[in-house]
Amino acid sequence: MSDIIDALAQKDLPPNAKRAWKSLLDLANDALLSIDDTSTDIEWYIKRLSIATIYRSAEIYMLQDQSVDKTETISFLERHLNDY
Repeated sequence: MSDIIDALAQKDLPPNAKRAWKSLLDLANDALLSIDDTSTDIEWYIKRLSIATIYRSAEIYMLQDQSVDKTETISFLERHLNDY
C-alpha cells in the first residue's frame, strides 16, 4: 500500500504536476474517444474534466480501501461512471 501512496504523492510534486495533469486529461480524452464521443464544443471540455474528477476521486478512495483486490474502489468507480 505504501508503494501506491508513494506513486500518488510523486505525481503531485511540483516538478511532476504538468506531466501528471497531461496524463490525466489524456486518459479522460481516450475514455471519451473509446465511446465514439467526438464532440468539439464546450461539452467536450466539461466531459473531459468530469471523467478526470471521477478518476482522481477513485484514486483517493483507493487509498483507504481495505477490500480484497480493491473491489470497493472498483464499485466506487463503476457507480460514479454510471451516474455520469
